[in-house]
Amino acid sequence: MNSQQPAHGMAIAALVCAFLIWPVGLILAILARKNGNTSGIAKAALIISIVMGVLGILGGGCMMCTTCLALAEM
Repeated sequence: MNSQQPAHGMAIAALVCAFLIWPVGLILAILARKNGNTSGIAKAALIISIVMGVLGILGGGCMMCTTCLALAEM
């Protein structure tokens, strides 16, 4: 195994988290790129996390906040 393997796994995790929990995806994408992963996956995760963050902030909150509000109304 080469040294880029852990960073590649982190890039894949970042891509998945970018859609589900964008702050975690953003952090993982930054860490993957700092660990030497220059693949398109890490770059895509970074871009998608930023876009999801901007949409979440402009939309009045993130998915987690909406879920918390829905649970609070129960």
